[in-house]
Amino acid sequence: MAWAKDGTPQTLTSSNSNLTITDLTPFKFMTYLSHIVGTGSSFIQRTQLGYGSIDTGSNYAIRWSHNGASDTTVGSQVDIPYGHEGESNSAFMINYSINIATEEKIRIGFAVRANTAGAANAPQRTEQVSKWSNASNQADQLKIFSDSNPYYAAGSNLSVLGTD
Repeated sequence: MAWAKDGTPQTLTSSNSNLTITDLTPFKFMTYLSHIVGTGSSFIQRTQLGYGSIDTGSNYAIRWSHNGASDTTVGSQVDIPYGHEGESNSAFMINYSINIATEEKIRIGFAVRANTAGAANAPQRTEQVSKWSNASNQADQLKIFSDSNPYYAAGSNLSVLGTD
């Protein structure tokens, strides 16, 4: 089980609100990594998957916790919100996903944000599990985007690894 680069990673050369990979090989297991360089304006990162096109239907369910607080759960969503509401700092996220065609795509993810500068200010964290209810196809596209425009600075990156 060797991991390999999947699709063409995207690194922004100017501010934008979207990072998208549309040429994924549909491996059974995916790891996607994102580094968001904040622009100083608040945003929430959101994720969508797709087969042939990005799924914007109410086909996502999520459970998350920020900084160890109690869980929040939502179902029948049009995307997967991921991040600290109102945050403007840079963030790093790592996500692990099962991508088997005949099963719902379940995912676990972790995020860390820098928080206010200085050693006295601990970073913020998010833990999340989610699913995409598609049980007919493997995802071959991935999109992360901000809820506002444009809040990802140049240098923000999305990369995917895959394996069977």
